[in-house]
Amino acid sequence: MLQIPLRPMTERFGGRTIVIFRAVAIAGCAISLRALITTPFVWAPW
Repeated sequence: MLQIPLRPMTERFGGRTIVIFRAVAIAGCAISLRALITTPFVWAPW
């Protein structure tokens, strides 16, 4: 799903910059997931 937006960004900013940005974004999501899993919002029954 992200292949279409990432290709023009890669052409504009360079491949290495985009890989670093994606790695930081994935690490941020992993850290926030660990913090969110302890809240009751994740386990809400709706």
